[in-house]
Amino acid sequence: MAAALLAATGMFIAPTPAQAGMNCFGGLITINAGPGGEAPSTATGHAHSDTNHYVHHTYNRNWVWYSDNSTAGFDGPDTYYGTIAC
Repeated sequence: MAAALLAATGMFIAPTPAQAGMNCFGGLITINAGPGGEAPSTATGHAHSDTNHYVHHTYNRNWVWYSDNSTAGFDGPDTYYGTIAC
């Protein structure tokens, strides 16, 4: 699956354990899994006990990270987390 994503997007997706902050790699995670928000989907990112961080979109080799905010059984609005040049 990672090879298909690399071919389609030019991004290297490596399965990884949870990582703090932003970086230029991530594994496939489920976002928006809680009730009350967007439909669940899969994204490149990493999971924490209190939230998930995922790549919302890319441009010019920049990865734009968002916080999933799907905790305590409720899916709140996703929020901008930061941008990193990759």
